[in-house]
Amino acid sequence: ALVREACAATYWFDQGKMRVTEKDQIKKELNGHSPDHWDAFCCTFALVDMPSKAGRELMGVTAGIVSDYDPYAD
Repeated sequence: ALVREACAATYWFDQGKMRVTEKDQIKKELNGHSPDHWDAFCCTFALVDMPSKAGRELMGVTAGIVSDYDPYAD
């Protein structure tokens, strides 16, 4: 069932982002069967979006390079 669900999806790039066929369209192609197993499989390997600087500050994350270096300072 997983291979059938995987083959029903179409992938393409749009403005630098990977796009996938809408789940409702895949469901129609699978004769009403929802591609839940393939959806779960893809989510297993999906990369988490990096939060913005404001989001990192709200979460208290201070990881990364912190520097007081100013190339224009005298």
